[in-house]
Amino acid sequence: MKTTWQRAAFWVLALGAGGALAGEAERYDADGVRGISRFMETYARATAAQREKRTEEAITLVQQAIALQPKNALGHLALAELHISAGRRSEALAALDAAEPLTGSRDVRMRTRVLVLRAIIAEKTPSADPLAAWLTADGWVTEMNVAGPERGNVRMRVEAHEKMRGQKTRDEAVKARILEGEAKAITP
Repeated sequence: MKTTWQRAAFWVLALGAGGALAGEAERYDADGVRGISRFMETYARATAAQREKRTEEAITLVQQAIALQPKNALGHLALAELHISAGRRSEALAALDAAEPLTGSRDVRMRTRVLVLRAIIAEKTPSADPLAAWLTADGWVTEMNVAGPERGNVRMRVEAHEKMRGQKTRDEAVKARILEGEAKAITP
């Protein structure tokens, strides 16, 4: 299955060659019907930079794409993913905050991606509750009857975090019993 990044890169390459032959004016189409939009071309260049591990360049290009179409959630989600990969959680959350109102229930896949990225950030934030974030994503996926790998991946993460939480509870109980036993051994 091709990712959004791969599809965008394909169209840039496919339409880019035709645009060079037909002329600059016919190459671009804001609606992306008869040519590629400047947004998608910039987005595809960002994809190529990201694939080649040039994260800062990819971030700059995605920001340029967002400037071209600020109401396109795809750009904000790409920016969030890039910031996550660069370890910038606060910037990633800001990008998700911008993307979220652009998705709503109209675009189930984009909204699912927002929730999944929030859960991934929660996993990387010590003070956050990743299980709650994954349960939110799971509730959305279930409510909207999302099919495909997203549903299985979200459910798998919920189960993993539930298992970790159960193990932590058991570990704390064992630790308490050990400390209680040590306290009894010390007192006469």
